[in-house]
Amino acid sequence: MNADRILVLKNGKIVGEGKHEELISMNEHYRKIIHYEFAR
Repeated sequence: MNADRILVLKNGKIVGEGKHEELISMNEHYRKIIHYEFAR
């Protein structure tokens, strides 16, 4: 979450890039990953 740059991969392809705040607001796949990680 504190990284300068996060790459979001889906099936081996980059589907998102940016900071946590940007990805949370703009990338559904990233939101699903974050939800899964913190729901455990």
